[in-house]
Amino acid sequence: MAKEIKTIVLRPRWTQFLINDMLIILVCVALMITTLLFSLPHREVFLLGTGCIMLFIFWQWLEFRNIECTISDEQLCYRHGVLTISTDYMELYRIIDYQENQSFMQQCFGLKNVTIVSGDYSSPTLTLVGIDNRMNVLAELRRRVEYSKRKRGVYEITNRI
Repeated sequence: MAKEIKTIVLRPRWTQFLINDMLIILVCVALMITTLLFSLPHREVFLLGTGCIMLFIFWQWLEFRNIECTISDEQLCYRHGVLTISTDYMELYRIIDYQENQSFMQQCFGLKNVTIVSGDYSSPTLTLVGIDNRMNVLAELRRRVEYSKRKRGVYEITNRI
């Protein structure tokens, strides 16, 4: 592995937000159209409810846009939050296993989830949601984990039968 390793920054694709919140967005649009087209007895209540749902969707969007995963040569940093930003650090040499999975909707949009299992106490599993399926994140992550383990002289010993 080269001495200078470029840092990788991963963010979920915006289509993952649609997958996550598509149902509530459709309900909100249907409520808004119904309220504006028909004269309902309590029209203000419907408009207020729809406005609250739209604020909730906007907040979900802000949280979604503030997710960032940075993979360097020694650490994986997962940063998230809006008003309070949290950053979880995972040493690469502690990573034990990886997994990729795709829901039906993710397959339609070309996305995947990458789950990382580690020996880290604070965050033993980390799932990166909405990663572009064309990116071979696992191969690059595996290469960096192996390099980090060799660099530190870490060997995995299991006692499974």
